[in-house]
Amino acid sequence: SMAESSDLTQRAIAFETIGWIGVSLEGKVTLADLGNKMSNCIEKLEDLIRDSPTEIRIRGMNAFSSLIKLDKENQSNEFLSITECWYKRALGNRGSPMQLLVGIVKLPFADMRLAMYGLLNNIAKQGWGRREILRFPGFPELLLDRSTERDKDGKDTKYELIQSLVESGIRKRFFCARW
Repeated sequence: SMAESSDLTQRAIAFETIGWIGVSLEGKVTLADLGNKMSNCIEKLEDLIRDSPTEIRIRGMNAFSSLIKLDKENQSNEFLSITECWYKRALGNRGSPMQLLVGIVKLPFADMRLAMYGLLNNIAKQGWGRREILRFPGFPELLLDRSTERDKDGKDTKYELIQSLVESGIRKRFFCARW
């Protein structure tokens, strides 16, 4: 019920709690077993990330990043399916999820970009996420444009995302030829 509250702080706390539970595999299974209750709840996350004050948006991105994080050794079909479903349910209500994510990366606010790069890094470590990132028109080129980040934290976080994409083995030629 807190996720549906009109109070943005309560909603942020609710999603941070869900993200904390969903970090573990057991938590992901438990949340997935909630079925429609979880699906309906997670659909509210897009509003938090899209239309809230900066601090709340960052908290929402960090919570969602924790929720969909999946280490390589745990990437079974079941867990990949769960995280992909949550990604689409949470961010696909008003169009393309990648359009929302790329739009945030292009904003001039360093703290929001850092949170988004962290979220994108967790997405990039999964096969479906790499496809989403690499298929979005112009985004791989944006990632490779060195002039888009000016501070060290931004450059380092962006580099971690690129490194995750390159280490996956997908499109190695694409990145190596342009880097």
